[in-house]
Amino acid sequence: MYASLLLSLGLLVPSPYYFGAGASLLAYYFLSVGYVLYAIRHLDVSRRCPPNAFEEEDSTVELRLIHSGWFPLLGVELLDNFSPQSISQVRLLVPERLAPRSIYALSYLGQCFKKRGTYDVGPIEVRIWDPLGLVRARRVLPVYDRIVVYPAPVPVASPAAAGSRLAVGTGVEWRVRAGLSPIYRGARDYLPGDDPRLVHWPLSARHGRLLVREFDAELHPAITIFLDLEKANQRGLGGCSTLEYQVKIAASLAADAVRRRVRVSMIGESDRTIEVPPGSTRRHLALVLEELVAVKMEGSVRFFHLVRTEVHRLSRGSTVVLLLASPPQEDEEFVDLAGRLVARGHRVSAYLFDRETFPAVTEAERERGSRPPADDFARALHDQGVEVRVVSGRVPLPEQLLERWSPPAPPASVAAERSRRARW
Repeated sequence: MYASLLLSLGLLVPSPYYFGAGASLLAYYFLSVGYVLYAIRHLDVSRRCPPNAFEEEDSTVELRLIHSGWFPLLGVELLDNFSPQSISQVRLLVPERLAPRSIYALSYLGQCFKKRGTYDVGPIEVRIWDPLGLVRARRVLPVYDRIVVYPAPVPVASPAAAGSRLAVGTGVEWRVRAGLSPIYRGARDYLPGDDPRLVHWPLSARHGRLLVREFDAELHPAITIFLDLEKANQRGLGGCSTLEYQVKIAASLAADAVRRRVRVSMIGESDRTIEVPPGSTRRHLALVLEELVAVKMEGSVRFFHLVRTEVHRLSRGSTVVLLLASPPQEDEEFVDLAGRLVARGHRVSAYLFDRETFPAVTEAERERGSRPPADDFARALHDQGVEVRVVSGRVPLPEQLLERWSPPAPPASVAAERSRRARW
């Protein structure tokens, strides 16, 4: 526009100064257009993005700006799309001149503010201006990556992992049994097939018969986490819901178990069967978190039936963690089932959600059947030897996972009456 005005003035006045300035400006404009179009065709970008991150964690994203042209460049800007952020667009300005045929490295911190899920990163938009900022060109590069945002573990009291010691309380067998650990157990009579190297010769000579040394078995601890994914128990909204609290607790327990080298497995029934076999490595923890990223509360199988069906697969003496999104309708049967698990040598830990503290968002949630009070059901489980924690939707989750629930003390008059009866 300015070039046309100056050219017009140069012709009308006529003035060689106006005409020369207009012609120069017009020539600069056409040269700038050719410059930015040439530059934008010779710019490429690659990205290195971490494949996964935890909620509310920063992730370093590295970009490489590749300039294959023969002219130096100024005013290059990149716009990347990091969707886990609340504001997904990230703007990066190259602060210096790009030399011909060079590579320039940039990086930024992406903040995973959004909740668990799988997110796309990209595309990348490249913008370039001429040196005076009059002409701009842009190009969108289809550079895509994917990042999985895991649920962030919170501090949790470690469940008493059955089997954390050799032999006694192991994840496979509750009682001490024979094996080849360094712990000496005793001696027994020689049986055909025993290793001759285990013969206890001094003791055999003293008793006049062959005796062999016996050691405790070196077994591995195990924890099985049961998820309550019945749709009828879905309550709450956003991060304060029975589903998200279950996901947080399961992720925290799995991370704690792997840290202590305890085998952890997970079972649930939603719109699909969720089954993670036992394992204790960091790769196995990633498998658990991958399942939790995609889990939904869309199941039709009641939690009581799920646990009862899977009981036969539990190794004797292992730890069982029950995440109950609500006290079950089959409360007496469930308490009896938990008592049988304890009697079989399992250590049972229950995280019982007080459904009344989670808001009912939809009308269908308000009309769902009644459940027994959480405190009454927790007391019944506690009386069976179950380690109980009651989870409320009105208190931040990390504050509830370190202390176990205990029944409230009876009033003074009731305690006095019980004491008097005990004396009699």
